[in-house]
Amino acid sequence: MNIVLISDENYAIQAAVTLQSFFDYNEGCHEIYFVTTGIKDESRQKLIFLCKMHNSTFHYIYMDDKKLDPFEGIGYWSKYTFMKIFIPELLPSHINKVLYLDVDILIKSSLSDIYTTIGGGTDWLL
Repeated sequence: MNIVLISDENYAIQAAVTLQSFFDYNEGCHEIYFVTTGIKDESRQKLIFLCKMHNSTFHYIYMDDKKLDPFEGIGYWSKYTFMKIFIPELLPSHINKVLYLDVDILIKSSLSDIYTTIGGGTDWLL
């Protein structure tokens, strides 16, 4: 599965917990895409290690937070809420299907049925 998480250093620990819960119920090799405006190297190394322990690959994708400035002050949301919009352009072009996971959730069963339902082609589940 291609999994996308978005976080900064403030939620790095929660991202690790979400990933561990994902790995607990979803065996196999996965591609984990971690989109961020920056995290500490120590946190990054821990996430890389977690993915390696579960035979999965961690991809660190840095996004300049200046790209989010036009979204400042929209509604009650932080401008970081809008990072999801940029997922298709930030990921490698060969990827045609991803499952986005918020970093504050716990996975309690396999997500393979959901991932299979997404389909292929130009479908995106965000």
